[in-house]
Amino acid sequence: MQGQLGEKLIPDLIREISDKKGSGLLRVVRGKSIRAIFFEGGIPRFAISNLANEQLEHKLASDGLATVAQIEQAKKLSGKANQLGPALVQMGSLTDDLMRKTVRDQVMGIVMSLFE
Repeated sequence: MQGQLGEKLIPDLIREISDKKGSGLLRVVRGKSIRAIFFEGGIPRFAISNLANEQLEHKLASDGLATVAQIEQAKKLSGKANQLGPALVQMGSLTDDLMRKTVRDQVMGIVMSLFE
């Protein structure tokens, strides 16, 4: 599928992707906000957003799981934005299980924000 949503509601579109066991990217743009959900076999596997309050580092800090200093140190250690979690685990700031749960919660938050 590709194109404009038009009259289709996002929950209906997500249900359709799930029913058809679709794989790929659903990108939703509203004004300046961009959110994307990556589907594999109809299941949302990952989501990203360009909104600061939906970024992993914001969630880690606001949930009290990592300090700003730890996040900055992990960014320097990893050198890549998508490696923040593994760097924090490597530093011993978080366990792998807690990081995975936090990322799942972040992804769910992004997905749920599409229903607003």
